[in-house]
Amino acid sequence: LQSPYHEYIGGAMLKYILPSNSNTPPFSLAAGVFYRYQDSWIPTVKLNYKKTAITFSYDINTSSLKTLTNSFGGFEISLFTSGMWGGYDDKHLCPRF
Repeated sequence: LQSPYHEYIGGAMLKYILPSNSNTPPFSLAAGVFYRYQDSWIPTVKLNYKKTAITFSYDINTSSLKTLTNSFGGFEISLFTSGMWGGYDDKHLCPRF
């Protein structure tokens, strides 16, 4: 049986919209850092293209686990897509970050 687990993560990202000839620029680049309480720092880079984004991050281990991992963290890649599946509904719009 697994005991209860809680994780607290905070951080921030800055976004730069790359210049474009169209009214809606297709590319933007974001970078930032997050902190997982008593565990790790997580530098992150995110590339957005229209409604798709790919994120690269690396967990820099600061907890007691760093002795088990030889101070190496973990690399992660995430793929995102945004938008509404099916139809468009004005009542359920989400903020964009």
